[in-house]
Amino acid sequence: MTVFKFYNSVGEQLKNIDWIEIQWNRKYLETGDFSLYTNVENWNTEIKYIKNIGRPETGIVQKLNYDKKGNGTFVEVKGLFLEHLLSYSCYYLPSSMTGATTSSQVASTLQAYFDTVFVSPYLYKATLDTESEIPSSININIPMGEPVETTLYNYLIPLGYSFYCTPIFNTALNIENNKPYIGAEVHFYKLDDKTDTVYFGDYYKNVEDIQYTVDESDIYTFYGAMQEIPIEQKDNFENVATINTEEGLKAYIMESYLTENVLSDMGGCYPLRIFETSISDIEFIADNEALIHSQMKQAIILDVLDHYKVETMTVDTLQNRFYYLTDYDLGDKCNLQITKLNQQFTARIAEVSEVHSKNKVDISLTMGTPRKTTYIKKL
Repeated sequence: MTVFKFYNSVGEQLKNIDWIEIQWNRKYLETGDFSLYTNVENWNTEIKYIKNIGRPETGIVQKLNYDKKGNGTFVEVKGLFLEHLLSYSCYYLPSSMTGATTSSQVASTLQAYFDTVFVSPYLYKATLDTESEIPSSININIPMGEPVETTLYNYLIPLGYSFYCTPIFNTALNIENNKPYIGAEVHFYKLDDKTDTVYFGDYYKNVEDIQYTVDESDIYTFYGAMQEIPIEQKDNFENVATINTEEGLKAYIMESYLTENVLSDMGGCYPLRIFETSISDIEFIADNEALIHSQMKQAIILDVLDHYKVETMTVDTLQNRFYYLTDYDLGDKCNLQITKLNQQFTARIAEVSEVHSKNKVDISLTMGTPRKTTYIKKL
């Protein structure tokens, strides 16, 4: 049975090739990637796209390494999945998408967005699959220059959705010089909850290895942000501090923020972080005070993401009792048990790493932030 199919730049299927190993790394929080390793005589330089049958992603060949060794000459090709195409364009100015209250209205809003940003030479076309699972509302702000790929992940993930892309090829016989060959159809999907049906752990004999990591060494709970304003404006704002510096007296607006990012089992120990924000394109006058504070708070929230509690689980699974693509898939929320620690967690499958070699496929799951649940001992 053919597992992988290969296509040229205009979508024509090519003959299958022999390969030594293919790694296929699926992700729902960001775009995944792949690599293929083979003998140089097996590689076809016309191959531009690779499809892993039974998975929705399409890989783009973007990098090739040629390696001559004592036992032969090999090539390794690498690339990202097709969702990466959506990083090819963006809005020049900040914008927003709000007001839609039905799935059809959301679809129309997003298609208008695609039609605006994806014009030649960025993509051949970009369309939204209106038959896919589309949220019933949209309320997002898009910063200047944010790639469409990032905008979609930021919009969908908090709502419990993600997306993938399938190729749309420009197959016209006389392709214009500046017209791209490739476009994308965007498909939304809702993440499933399998916590009542899918379990991983020693008791179920379906894991080869579980790695659990928790790191609180770089987290902060309480934040203070300071934004410099013209010294002559210091009496026109509330919550202003004046500081003598080597450059003279300076005035700063202050903003504080208490996060839920707390240390475990350390009572009221709240690590504090103070930093200076760099807000631009806003006039520092009293009429803009609320907007300035809003942007300072947004800067804090972004900084929190870089200093958050790190908690991850990686599971090397055995295809026993619960089967990949049949019982569980990328993005599903499942149960995990670590018997020796008497711990039970629920977490989403954030990444699936498939390693294909001759007559063998190894599956490794990287879980999202695990949430502890009541440990139920199996007798």
